[in-house]
Amino acid sequence: MKRLSVSEARRLLPQILGELRDKQEPVIITRRGKALGKLVPCTEEELAGAKRTLPLRGLPIHLSEDFDEPLEGEWEALAP
Repeated sequence: MKRLSVSEARRLLPQILGELRDKQEPVIITRRGKALGKLVPCTEEELAGAKRTLPLRGLPIHLSEDFDEPLEGEWEALAP
């Protein structure tokens, strides 16, 4: 298992994430030689769940020309 200091992890984060994806091995993050945390690769189930939580992301947005016009009957409902 690879061990990196916090400063190394900050500097090398893109590379670490690439290795994490490719090698599927956890990485220990340390400060002054003591372990603080562990980066672990995502499982396929976690990745699939993350994709499901934002089903509309990436879809185009279409607004009607009259999107800000009041609906029929709204003006009558507001009259005193």
